[in-house]
Amino acid sequence: MRSKKPQCLVTCEVLWDCFPDRELLGGATLNVAYHIEQLNTQGVLLSSVGKDRLGDRALKQIREQWGCDTRFIRTLNDVPTGTVKVTLDGHGDATYEVGTPAAWDYIEIPTEAAAMEPEAFVYASVALRSDYNKRSFSEFLDSYQGLSCFDANLRPPHNSVNMVLEYAARADFLKMNEEELAALAKAADCQGSDLESTMTRLADKLGVETLCVTHAAEPAAMLYQGAICYGDTFKVDVEDTVGAGDAFLASMIDSLLQPDFDPSAALTRATALGSWVASKPGAQPEYDDSIPTEAGVVPSRDITGSTDDSPE
Repeated sequence: MRSKKPQCLVTCEVLWDCFPDRELLGGATLNVAYHIEQLNTQGVLLSSVGKDRLGDRALKQIREQWGCDTRFIRTLNDVPTGTVKVTLDGHGDATYEVGTPAAWDYIEIPTEAAAMEPEAFVYASVALRSDYNKRSFSEFLDSYQGLSCFDANLRPPHNSVNMVLEYAARADFLKMNEEELAALAKAADCQGSDLESTMTRLADKLGVETLCVTHAAEPAAMLYQGAICYGDTFKVDVEDTVGAGDAFLASMIDSLLQPDFDPSAALTRATALGSWVASKPGAQPEYDDSIPTEAGVVPSRDITGSTDDSPE
C-alpha cells in the first residue's frame, strides 16, 4: 500500500497563451502545479475559469491529462478565462497583451480546502494584481499553519516591489531570481556586498528563514537554517526556457515536504529538473525516461492516464 502523499494547495493563474495559430495552456503557478503532481506531492489547485470554451478546455486538460485535483477551481459566469494574446512580428519577436480582468483574478480559498490541513500552500505575486486575491490569500495566511511558499515574480505593471515585499514577509519559503533579489533588497534598503550577504540581509529584513535564489547558469543558492547552500548545474541544449523556473520551484517544495530534506541535494535535484524542462519545448513536457537521474523522478504513470494516487 502506498503511503499518503503530502498535499499542496496551489493558487493558480489559469490562462491560455493565444498565438495566431495555436493556444497553449500556461500560467506560472499552474506550471508549478503540473510538476508538483508528477513528483511526491499531491497538488490541489485553487483558481477560477470562465464559463466558456477555453475554461472547459483548461479543466479537461488539467483533470484528465495531468491528473490534478480540480475540485476547487470555480467556473465564473461573468468573467472570461485568462488569456495572453501573443503577436509575432516579421522577425519572430513577440508582443503580449494580457487579458484583464480574467477569471484567475478571483481565486477563492474555501473552508473545505483549509480543512484539508495541507502540508504546503503556494502563492505568487502575479496573482496579487487583483484586490480580490490579495484579500483571499491574506485571510488564508492569517490562520494557516503549514509551509507557505511564495514565488516573488516582479511583473510590472501587474505588481509593485512594495507589494511583493509585503507578501514575501508572510512566507516560510521564498523563491526569486537574482534580478528580483537585487530589486527587492534595494527597495527594502538592505543590499549586501555580494549575493550571500544580500540574501541574508533580505531574509532578516523580511523575517523569512528559507530563501532560494536562481541565477542563470550559475548554481542556485539557498539560505537554510542560517547557512548558504548551493546545488550543482547541468549543461543542456536549451529548447525553451518557459516553465523551467516553475519546475525548479515545484521540485524544491516537494523536497521541503520530505522528512530527509537536504538543502544542497534538493537544489541539485531541482536544477536537474528545471534544466530538463528547458531542454524540451513547452512548460509542461511529458515526464519520461529522458529525465536525468539527479532529478530524483521516477515516472509513475503516463501523463495522459492516471494512477491510484490521482484524485477522484
